[in-house]
Parts: sequence; structure tokens; C-alpha cells
Amino acid sequence: MTSNDTIIDVINLKKSFPVKTGYFFSGKTAILKAVDNVSFSVKKGETCALVGESGCGKTTTGRIIAGLAPADGGSVKFEGREILNLKGGELRKQRKNIQFIFQDPLSSLNPRMSIKEIVAEPLEIHKIVSKSELYDKVVSCLSEVGLDSSFAVRFPHQLSGGQRQRVLIARALSLSPSFLIADEPVSALDVSIQAQVINMLRDLREKLGFSCLFISHDLAVVRNFCQKAAVMYLGRIVEMADIQSLFDNPLHPYTKGLLESVPDVGRFERKPAIKGDPPDPLKIPSGCSFRPRCPKAEKICEEKEPVLEEKQQGRTAACHFA
Repeated sequence: MTSNDTIIDVINLKKSFPVKTGYFFSGKTAILKAVDNVSFSVKKGETCALVGESGCGKTTTGRIIAGLAPADGGSVKFEGREILNLKGGELRKQRKNIQFIFQDPLSSLNPRMSIKEIVAEPLEIHKIVSKSELYDKVVSCLSEVGLDSSFAVRFPHQLSGGQRQRVLIARALSLSPSFLIADEPVSALDVSIQAQVINMLRDLREKLGFSCLFISHDLAVVRNFCQKAAVMYLGRIVEMADIQSLFDNPLHPYTKGLLESVPDVGRFERKPAIKGDPPDPLKIPSGCSFRPRCPKAEKICEEKEPVLEEKQQGRTAACHFA
């Protein structure tokens, strides 16, 4: 059951992709489990981080929730209503409630459209305002993200990376969504611009009251912006906790390794990183998938897959020794 204060409830979400292996004609098809029984929830007004190394399934999870990719199984409920199987007019209506901010603003913006046309497009599709009010609404949306009306007549190539990302945010928020999915929204920006965009998103969140799923591999940004986090590894969540608890006392060895890998300004020595590379997702190890890289691994880790379960009050982890 979804509680009244929960806006998004993801239950046993699954998504696989067929992958050709070997040569063109002699190769076989293997199944890559991009999202494997992922479950988490986000409360109204809350920002939840989805973190992990590249290729762990973070973006795929976000795209499924936003209706940009189909799921193979599981459930996604928005305010208690199942949304995975919506089609046609019902799906279009639902898209107003959940908006997606893409990672690369340059490839996400149509180079032939002006900024006015880009921001106005969802407003026209969903008939939010009349044609006579459209320009004023676009200017208002741009103003919300710190851009004045002069930007309306410009094109994406005439903007800096930070300005393009602000346009994407303005477009996403133009429909007044109650849930925002931000996929690495600042990873392509300079550090100083990252801080500006994150501070702007925080102010907009407080002003507009939307909830957010913040997909990122940058734990410093996550700590500064989110209230809780779900840590993913090879398509599965291995730990969930509030931000303070996660950073102060990580339970899973993978989470601890990620935190130890965060650069520390002012220190010359390199902090220890997680040993080795993630295994081939087509050949996931038996038992605990993190076992080949884990300093705590023992025989049971090879024989038995750990279950994501509550280890402390309000904290879950998938580890035999957490």
C-alpha cells in the first residue's frame, strides 16, 4: 500500500536488453539485466538520490518512471495509481506530472528551434495557456531559472552550457510537475556553474514544492542537495538510507568504497578507490555481485545472494555482514 505522503512508489522494477555477443552471424544473444527487482519510494517534497557507477542502471530506472522506456515487469505508482501501463491520452496527461531533465543539454535541445519555441512546445501540446499568453508564460519560465527575456530569441548554440541547462530546467518546470527526474543535470558543467545550478534547483524546489529523483555519481553534489539516497550496483539497489546516515556510517562495502573515492580538496594523496572494475553485466558473479571487488568477501558471499533488508531503523542494505 502506498501511504498518503508517498508520491512515487517503485516495486520490483525490471528491465532487460538483448545483447548480441560474438561475431555478426555466429554470435549469440545474451540478456543484460539493466534493472533487476528495484524497489524504492519517494515522499512528497523529498529529493531522493539514485547513485552508483556508470552502467549500474540509474538512468534506465529514471526513464522508465518518466514513461520514456517500457518496463519488463514490476510496478510504478504515482500517488497510489499505477502508471506503467498508461497509453494514449492517459499517458499524455500523466506526463504533465512527471518531467525529465536530461544529462547533456546540447543534444537535448533542437538546434533549429529558438529558446522561445523550445520552452513553449510543452505548453502548446498540453494547452496550458492561450496563444496570446504564450510569450509571457515563456518569459516567466525563463525568469524562474535566471534568464531574461532576451534569451527567448536565441538558439541553443548561442548559449553556454550552464544557460542551456537552465533552459532544460525551465522547459521541464513549465508544466508545473509534482515530480522531477534530474539525470546527471550538472555533470557536464564547470564546478562553479554546478554550484549555481544546484542552488537554483534547491530554491525552485522550496518555492514550487516538487519532489525529485536526482540521478548522479557525484556524491558531493548528492550530499548537498538530497535528503536520502539509494545506491545501485549492477542493476540492483544495495543500500538505502537518509543522507546523513549514509555518509556518516555506510553499511555496504560498495557504498563505503564510493565515499572513500570522493576527491578531497586540499589533500595531495589520492584516496583509495574500489578495487578492480565492475564485472561484465552479462556474466554477473554468483552470490553477491560485488564479491570480486569486496574486501570483506567470504565463502557465504559466493554461495548465497544477500537480500536487501532492514539492518537498522530506516536503513536497508544487501550485505551478509552489514
